[in-house]
Amino acid sequence: MKSLKHPKCLIAIIVVQVIAGLLSLIGGIVPSIFSLSAQTQNLGFLQFLAPFLSIVLIVLGVFYLSLSFGLWKGYSWAWMGSVVFILVHIVADIGFIASRSFAIDKFV
Repeated sequence: MKSLKHPKCLIAIIVVQVIAGLLSLIGGIVPSIFSLSAQTQNLGFLQFLAPFLSIVLIVLGVFYLSLSFGLWKGYSWAWMGSVVFILVHIVADIGFIASRSFAIDKFV
């Protein structure tokens, strides 16, 4: 088995994805354990996910961790999955801005 040399920028992406995956898992598991309900404010067009937010966060955490593992091992599916997920995330961010959920006037 040959050893893979990873570029430093790829290692940075993997570290960010592992952190995001762990935070998503924590964000999904902790409310489930302590019977906390999700706040439905500021979810914008994703407000319909509020009752299932813990499950969605757990699934996203597992997805992030599997993508980071695949990137570390050099699998092509992980690269394509990361690119597609980042593009979907950009579209969702545009949707949040369009629905004014995270507008500057909400913070001031």
